[in-house]
Amino acid sequence: MSGQTGSSPPQDPAGGPLRAEDLVSQLTEHYGATLFLGVHSASDTLARLEARGVPARLEELGFGPLHLDIGAQLPEGQTLRVYHEAANPDALLMEFRLRLQDIAPALRLASVAPLQTMRFLRVEWALLQNPRAEFMPDRPRLPDQRHPGLGIGHEVSAFLDALAKEHRLDGLLFFPQHYHNAALYSQRYVFFHPARQGAHEAMMRDLKERALADRSFAIDGGFLRRGKSGAPAEWSPSEMIRPLSRRLEEIIRSRFWWREARAARKGTRWRIDWKEYERWRATEERAAESGR
Repeated sequence: MSGQTGSSPPQDPAGGPLRAEDLVSQLTEHYGATLFLGVHSASDTLARLEARGVPARLEELGFGPLHLDIGAQLPEGQTLRVYHEAANPDALLMEFRLRLQDIAPALRLASVAPLQTMRFLRVEWALLQNPRAEFMPDRPRLPDQRHPGLGIGHEVSAFLDALAKEHRLDGLLFFPQHYHNAALYSQRYVFFHPARQGAHEAMMRDLKERALADRSFAIDGGFLRRGKSGAPAEWSPSEMIRPLSRRLEEIIRSRFWWREARAARKGTRWRIDWKEYERWRATEERAAESGR
């Protein structure tokens, strides 16, 4: 599938060698870096998306040609945006903010020596949205959503995996800002700290009586409670990882890691105060109606 790229020149032909001006421009020009993660040009990035089937899936949804925009490399990460046809906010389909990060794990597990520093592709922000779609009863809005998703999570995950592997990283890292983020990512990711993984598995086990959207809104609203005590609990982001290297896989598969995760799962109980949540939701809906 052909596509348009939205980063400022210069660019290299797809699959061609990088030119000296590609590298010099990152130091001398005002428009920011032309290379994604310091290596990939816009056309090369598009080719990598094509290799994972992302543009083909978007074309099935009626989007294309694509317009890629690569932001400058900043301390908080580098932004990649994918638009339908042109860089218009109403045509934004995907947005990622990524950066490379080293982490020295605090876990000791079987050894008295701390684990070696590991290198991750950190996903600071990821947005996949279909600006033409509408929320439906079977696919309601989730916290922070403006539009429904694209349904291409598998292809996008393969794209990120390939980037991380090419850069010889230990894995992918992100901090789920909401409960639903962790729930949706839990098929591919685990919490790095085993006690947090166990607590999350207990949450998935105990909070099944409502749809994911209700659960996430209720937790965001402050209606999560700890077991029988009923003590309020808040959602706090914590590192979730997708292991890609052998040494990281060995940690997550170790009996020491799973023993702590299992103990936390067994010893943790969660519930949501649904009565209070429904009262709060009714109040919010009335306020929204009166404000129209």
